Amino acid sequence: MMKKSDIRKAKEMLAVTNNIQRVYVRKLVRMRKNALNKALKMYEQTQNIDMLSFIDEPYLPTFFRQMYTVTANKVGVLTVSHFGLKSDIKKQGWYKAMESWIEQNTGEKVTTVHDTFIKDIKEIMKEQVAIAQETNAGITEIVKAARKQMYNSVDWKVRRIVNTEVLSASSVAQNESVKDVGLPYTKTWVAAMINTRHSHKVMHGTTLENTQLFLLPDGSKMGFPRDSKYGASASEIINCQCMVVYGAKRSY
Repeated sequence: MMKKSDIRKAKEMLAVTNNIQRVYVRKLVRMRKNALNKALKMYEQTQNIDMLSFIDEPYLPTFFRQMYTVTANKVGVLTVSHFGLKSDIKKQGWYKAMESWIEQNTGEKVTTVHDTFIKDIKEIMKEQVAIAQETNAGITEIVKAARKQMYNSVDWKVRRIVNTEVLSASSVAQNESVKDVGLPYTKTWVAAMINTRHSHKVMHGTTLENTQLFLLPDGSKMGFPRDSKYGASASEIINCQCMVVYGAKRSY
C-alpha cells in the first residue's frame, strides 16, 4: 500500500520540477519564435524555401546546460533532505557524475532537437506553399499563415521537450545524489495520475531495493522513471510525469 508520506514527497518533487519547466518553456518559446521570425523574413525576401535550413539556434547548448544544472541542484538537495541530511552541492561527489551526464546529454539533445525543429518548419512551409498555389495567395499571405502554424507548433513541442528533459534530469539527479548518501535505501514508483499511461499506473506503489530495476508490463526495465539506459522505448519515457521516492532502508 502506498504510504501518504511517499505521495507527499512525490508531489513536492513534482512541484519543484513544474516550476522549473514553466520558466524554461517561456525561455525556449521566446528564443525559437525570434529565430523563426528571422528565417521567415529571409524567406519573404528570397522566396527560397531552402533558406529555412539556415535557422540558427546558438542558444541551445547554454539553454540545456542551464536547465539541467538548475534541475540537478534543486532536486538533488531535496532528495538528500528526505534522508534528514543537508547538501552543499559543491561538496557533493554525486554532482561530478551529474555534470558528466549534463555535458553528454546536452550534446545529444542539441543536435536532435534542432534537426527536428528544422524538419518540422520546412514541412509546415511546404504545406502553406501548396495551399497558396491553390488559392493564389501572395508571399505575404504565405508567411502570415506559416508563422501562425509554426507558432502553434513551437508552443506545444517546446512544452513537450522541456517537460521531458527537466524530469529526466531530475530522475538522474535523484539517483546520483541518493547513491552518494551511502546508506542502504529503497525506492518507490509514484505515478502522477495525470494522463498517466496504463503501464505506469500498474507500477504505482512498487517498492524495490536500491540496485533493483523496475520491470514494466511490456518488459522494459528502468532504474527509475524515464530511465533509457536499459533500452526502454520513447513511448515509456516522453511526457512521463512519474516520480520515484527514495527512503532509508529499515534494518529489522
